[in-house]
Amino acid sequence: MSTSETSSEGAGSALEVSGVNKELVASGASKLGFVKSRDLWFNDGSVVLVADKTAFRVHASILSSNASVFQDMFSLPPSNLPDSELYEGCPFVVVHDSPTDLRHFLKTIYDLSYFRSNSKVKFEVLAAIARLSTKYDSPYLRQRAIDTLATTFPSSLSGWDNRHTSRLIPPFQGALGQCLSLAVECDFRVILPSLYFLASRFSLPDVASAFRSTQLGEQQKWDLYTDCLHGLERLRQAETTQILAFLDYSFVRPGCQNNANCSDKLNRTRSEAIKKAVDSKPYAQWCSVHASEVGAQIGLCEPCKKTVTESITVARSAIWDQLPQYFGLPDWDTLEAEARVFEDTSEAK
Repeated sequence: MSTSETSSEGAGSALEVSGVNKELVASGASKLGFVKSRDLWFNDGSVVLVADKTAFRVHASILSSNASVFQDMFSLPPSNLPDSELYEGCPFVVVHDSPTDLRHFLKTIYDLSYFRSNSKVKFEVLAAIARLSTKYDSPYLRQRAIDTLATTFPSSLSGWDNRHTSRLIPPFQGALGQCLSLAVECDFRVILPSLYFLASRFSLPDVASAFRSTQLGEQQKWDLYTDCLHGLERLRQAETTQILAFLDYSFVRPGCQNNANCSDKLNRTRSEAIKKAVDSKPYAQWCSVHASEVGAQIGLCEPCKKTVTESITVARSAIWDQLPQYFGLPDWDTLEAEARVFEDTSEAK
């Protein structure tokens, strides 16, 4: 497993369960069994949302303008609100979300700088926005979450090749398992192919461990793992036959300047490739990453180097185009259309 995918992420959110006692105030809120959020309690707020034991006093009008579920909820008479009481004249509504997730979601709505388009963000923040924008139907935030995830798990081959410099989510421990969980939970199918492609670069025990760590039901987890294993086998076969097509005896090398030498070098490489087929990083994968270096590494003449590089490049593109289908998913165009729920043209709403 690569270092970049397994390095630890930084500290958690500003609101930690262990610190909630610091937020207790002598207002009587504690008598109702909750503590006030330190930074999302507005005295002029019109509704109190309570998640677990943390309360957020916010504005129904602002929530309604950002999420249709809240709009529908607050269009009801106060007496008809679900799980509702009154606190200081405001409806008191219990929501079944984690306090940390709800804080991230509300901060994004209230603070324009909290989760901006095209800005780096920790996965825990992104995941909270993804979950709650899906649950409460906030299309622009759901789109922003998808677009941010796509910088790390892109739908294009060029995006994959550049992901280490363009990704907006820093590497963190357990990324594969957590991102798989989020993709399934929020129905972000567009990132699944590149997640599976990432899995193909791990050892099988690491892949199994990642799937065991997903926060999914046992049957759902097993179905996902089965789809992945079947797809990994199809991907391996495609890489072996297409990436390594230059090792086939019938491969044409126009303009070769030293046929005897190049043929001999290719024969030796063919034997070595067979031995490396069961390595932790098979030869086909190495060639895919180092397409421009393969010919020189083998010792071919200049025209043959160019021919081999072009062959691998074309094969990589063809394999990527078919990647979703290897794992039983629709094609890229369908997945991308499915993921386009809002045209996010602004930095923040």
